[in-house]
Amino acid sequence: MRYVWQFGLGLVLIISQTSILPYFKVFNNIYDLLCPLVIYIGLFQPVRQGIPVILLYGFLMDTLSGAPPGFYLTTYVWLFIYAIALFRFMHLNNKLIWPLIVALGVVVENCLNLGVIAILTPSWRFSFTIVWQIAWQVVWAIGATPLLFALFNRVYAYKNRETG
Repeated sequence: MRYVWQFGLGLVLIISQTSILPYFKVFNNIYDLLCPLVIYIGLFQPVRQGIPVILLYGFLMDTLSGAPPGFYLTTYVWLFIYAIALFRFMHLNNKLIWPLIVALGVVVENCLNLGVIAILTPSWRFSFTIVWQIAWQVVWAIGATPLLFALFNRVYAYKNRETG
């Protein structure tokens, strides 16, 4: 049952990101909304429980986005490993550090994306507009992470209350 909750939450974020947010101009430079969820699962859920969900998110995003095969799958696996490593080496009781963790995750995700684009497109050149877009995504991540983590905590607390 826990996988259904996690998959449902990810599906809501995927649908929001791909179907609802593009209609609002203010969300043009928003980051990948699954990034905070992947990091949350890596930080606060058991690894054995998180691996199948992360693989499913990656496969689903790869099929929906039109990205090269394995693009999001690889990105989410690396973000999951990043979150597990942070969990082992940091004290995460301080909620003020969570937005910084997600902001760094957004930077890591964008660097992976740029690396794939640079490899697949030989004529690609670096532009400072990319830095500007990543900076806006980091600002979005810092602002939205407390709200998203509160939502994730509420969903998981409700799930745990219902399943006992």
